[in-house]
Amino acid sequence: MRDGAPGIAYDEERRGATIAKDTLADPRNLQNPDPIELPESVRWLAQKLVALPEVAMRHAVLSELALESAPLELAPVLEAILAGAAGAFEIPPEARLAVISFLASDKLDPAQREELLLVALSQRLPALARALHPGEEAALAPALARALREGRRPLTLGERRSLAAGWDRRKLQRLLSDLDPLVVERLLVNPRLREEDVLELASRRPNRPEVLRLIFDSRRWGSHYAVQVALVLNPHTPPSIAMTLLTRLHRADLRLVVSNFKLPERIRAAAAELLRRP
Repeated sequence: MRDGAPGIAYDEERRGATIAKDTLADPRNLQNPDPIELPESVRWLAQKLVALPEVAMRHAVLSELALESAPLELAPVLEAILAGAAGAFEIPPEARLAVISFLASDKLDPAQREELLLVALSQRLPALARALHPGEEAALAPALARALREGRRPLTLGERRSLAAGWDRRKLQRLLSDLDPLVVERLLVNPRLREEDVLELASRRPNRPEVLRLIFDSRRWGSHYAVQVALVLNPHTPPSIAMTLLTRLHRADLRLVVSNFKLPERIRAAAAELLRRP
C-alpha cells in the first residue's frame, strides 16, 4: 500500500495498481459507493497519474489497473476521474486526460473495454460510457433503461435483485436486459424463468463473461442443449467454456460454429477438427 491510499494498492515491483478488496469489492455497494473510501481511492490514483512525467508511464499504470481489477471495482473510480471531482477533491486535468487517452488507445483490451462499457451502462456512469464508446452507449441504453427503471425512477440494485426473485413474469422479462451478475444469479434460480428467457440471456450481445459463466454453471439451465449451443455461438462467452461445450454439440451445430466468423479463430478451428473426426 502506497501513500496511505485506502482503496487502491500499488506494488512498485510489479509497476501496477489494483483496487484493494476491502474497499470496493462488494458490487452491491457500487451504485452508492462510500463517500469517504471512493474519493480517497480516486485522489490516490489521480495524484499517481499526475506524478508520472510521461504519457506512456501513465498508460502503463492504468493498463495494469485494468488487468488486476474487476470492472465493477474499476468503473466508479474511472467515472469519478472523468467527471472531474470526487467529493471535495477536484481532479487535476492531467489525470483526466490520462484516463481519456488511455480509454481511446489500444492499450485497453477489447474484452476489458466491453466489460467496462456494460458496467458503465448498468451502473449509470455516463462519463465513462461516453469515453468508452458513444455509439454502443446509444445502442444499449434504451434496453437498459427499460429494464432498470420503475416509472421515472431508476431501480436500485437491491430492488432489481428483489424483482429477479419474484413471480411477476412481466417484470422478469424486463430484467433480461439487466447485465449485473447479482441480478442474473437471482433470475437463474427463479422457478418462473423459462428456457426461452435463458436463451435470450445466453444470446445477448454484447454480454458480460461473468453472466455467461453463471448460465454455464447453472444446475438448472447449464445442461440444456439449446442453452449450450447459444453459449458457444456467443463471441462473448469465455473461450474455456466454449471449448468445453464444443464436444457436446451435434455436427449440424458444429458447422454453425465453423461458419460463424465472429467467433474466436481457436473456437472455429476446434469445431472444424471435431467435424473431421469419424
